[in-house]
Amino acid sequence: MPSHHESRQLPFAQRQLFELVADVEKYPAFLEWFVAARVRQRVGNWLEVDQVVRFKGVRARFTTHAVLDPPRRIDIICHDPPFKRFDQRWTFVSIGDNRTIVEYGGALELRSLVLQHAMQLLFDEPQIAKLTMDAFVRRAHQLYGTPAGPPIS
Repeated sequence: MPSHHESRQLPFAQRQLFELVADVEKYPAFLEWFVAARVRQRVGNWLEVDQVVRFKGVRARFTTHAVLDPPRRIDIICHDPPFKRFDQRWTFVSIGDNRTIVEYGGALELRSLVLQHAMQLLFDEPQIAKLTMDAFVRRAHQLYGTPAGPPIS
C-alpha cells in the first residue's frame, strides 16, 4: 500500500502550526491542487470536510473526517469511493521556545487495482507529501513571519 511521510523542525510554536493545518478551508489559498474545501459539520473536536482537488487534470470530490487533538495531532480519514484506504496524520511536537517538529504522513489505496495503477502513474505520493509540507512551511512564514537566527531544517 502506498504511503508517505515528511518531517520538519520549524521555528514556530506548536499551537501556531496546529492551527494552520486545522484551518482546512484556507487550503485552496496555498495548496495549488485544492480547488475547494468546506467544513460541512463540526462537533467538538471532529470535522466533516467536503473537498475538491485536481491533479494533472483529474478532478476528485470527496469528504474527509478529521479528529483534532490540539495542539498535538490531527487524524484524517476518508471512506468515500474510490478509496479503500485514505489516512493522514499530522503531529506537532514542541521542542522548546517556538520550535516544533511537524510530521505528516499518510496512506492511500484505491478499491480498483486499475485505478490504483493509473493513480500511481499520475500521483507521486512522496513528491506530493514533500510539496504539501513545503506549502505549509511557506504559509507559516507568510502568516507568522521569519524568525531571526539560523534556519532550522
